[in-house]
Amino acid sequence: MRILFDDSTPEEIERFDRRFRAGTVDMDLMLSMGGPVATWCASVTFGGPDLRDVYVGSLRQTRLPHFRSPVAGLPLVHWSEMAGR
Repeated sequence: MRILFDDSTPEEIERFDRRFRAGTVDMDLMLSMGGPVATWCASVTFGGPDLRDVYVGSLRQTRLPHFRSPVAGLPLVHWSEMAGR
């Protein structure tokens, strides 16, 4: 496995894991979590002419971070259906 994007710190992950195992995850903890790039990541979409541009949607940011992927995503299924029209 190759990690292409990680928006957390080892300390944050350890804090969440400890609270998860103890059954004490609450809204205050959840609101304190999340990195600065795509806080509460909600979606990942491939785009661009070669499908190697990655756009990362998040629930708590006002921008759309993006980066180039070493591998292309797959085209959406309905794209081929629309091309035949």
